[in-house]
Amino acid sequence: MFMRPRLLADRPLLRRRHPRGEVEQRLRRIVDERVPLDLIRACIAGTNKKAAAKVEDASTLTLVKYPYLFGRPEAREAAGLPVDQHHFTQALKRCARLRNDLMHFSPDPVGADDIAFLNGLLDRLRKLDGQL
Repeated sequence: MFMRPRLLADRPLLRRRHPRGEVEQRLRRIVDERVPLDLIRACIAGTNKKAAAKVEDASTLTLVKYPYLFGRPEAREAAGLPVDQHHFTQALKRCARLRNDLMHFSPDPVGADDIAFLNGLLDRLRKLDGQL
């Protein structure tokens, strides 16, 4: 039996509550405003040194890279985020997994726990970003 993939439009709760990409936009703004370019490049250089040399801002970072960036003490200190490093990076990793499931058309619906988690993360990022 053919099962059509669930598209973003099939997930009204997630789409309505989470404008596409808001988590990434807020992370990028925080990083662009607070983290030195050399630390962003160092994060990317771990997997691609050529690409790292071309980086000019945080727009090059994918959601998967943020846990690695904030896992670096110097980047975390530069960002000045009053968060527990372990819990914050774990939350970013979970968010990246959920985002990948959503964008790669996972047939599984987004559960209420995941929606509550994303709402909480987004609320936290809004406060950290300082732009409610």
